[in-house]
Amino acid sequence: MNTKRRGRGASRRGRLGTLLGAALVALVGFSSTSAAQQLTVLYSFTGSGSGDGANPQAGLIADPAGNLYGTTLNGGAGGQGTVFQLDPSGNPTVLQ
Repeated sequence: MNTKRRGRGASRRGRLGTLLGAALVALVGFSSTSAAQQLTVLYSFTGSGSGDGANPQAGLIADPAGNLYGTTLNGGAGGQGTVFQLDPSGNPTVLQ
């Protein structure tokens, strides 16, 4: 009688192992087929002593027209950073 219970438990563990193995293969297959990404520099800030800012911080926000908005930690008129806009061509405008 005990052998039936062990056999049933073993088959459950076998099915669980098979499911986990299939999930792992699916996960590995998904991650290995991801295309490589290439980064492109949109704009290089000229430095903390300039008006365009230095040390961009946080992420960018995009508007429907394709403009990107962000902030810098340093630079700008008072040296305390800037709020900037990059148009789709990569031309900067300091907003603050």
